[in-house]
Amino acid sequence: MEVPIRFPDEREKIFREAEAFRRLSPDERMAAIMDVIALGAAIMNESPHREAMKKLQEAHEEAWRVAQRELFARHGV
Repeated sequence: MEVPIRFPDEREKIFREAEAFRRLSPDERMAAIMDVIALGAAIMNESPHREAMKKLQEAHEEAWRVAQRELFARHGV
């Protein structure tokens, strides 16, 4: 009789990682977040689709700026 292969419970793994993150100091949390951002930027820079991704990112940023200007204009800030 074969014993089924048991994979780790992903929910439990995510819960443990979240708990560990919550125990970090604010500075450690920010460093961890910045590491993830830096990794994403490095991956993007190595991608053969980096120009398309850069244009999409710029479009999202411009949309965000437009939304902010509209919000400020609407509320007199």
